[in-house]
Amino acid sequence: MQFPNLGSDPTGAGDHPTRKRVEVSVDDPAFGKPIEATVHHASGTWSAPLGALSRGPHTVYARAAMDRSSYSEAASSTFTVVSAASVEWQVVDKNASPVASSWRRAAGLETWSFGFDTATYGSGAKTIVVRLVQDGLETARASARARFR
Repeated sequence: MQFPNLGSDPTGAGDHPTRKRVEVSVDDPAFGKPIEATVHHASGTWSAPLGALSRGPHTVYARAAMDRSSYSEAASSTFTVVSAASVEWQVVDKNASPVASSWRRAAGLETWSFGFDTATYGSGAKTIVVRLVQDGLETARASARARFR
């Protein structure tokens, strides 16, 4: 997105718009209540607080503006807000229950992974427990038996 063209100053009056800004709007292509973004001129980027958005799909619109009368065409991007979620894991002795304070976060969500040193847990029969936590609540759990030597 580029700021509108200033044009020429044929009269030499210097009456061209000078205040450059970026306006952002969420789910409103008409910019009824635009949010003014912070423009980082050196990097050519901007940032804006979008507030607490409800779960689901949203579209953010952005346009360059000069003063209050000159606007670029709006650019847009669609995204989806999902609930806070993470995969957590722990290793326990066979038939033991997981300990509430011992959950560790795995890397990733849709594709997740974790690693550990079996020597940390000693030898013997173990259970590796993995759970999905969404909005602070456990929504799924799986386990696998293992023997550490």
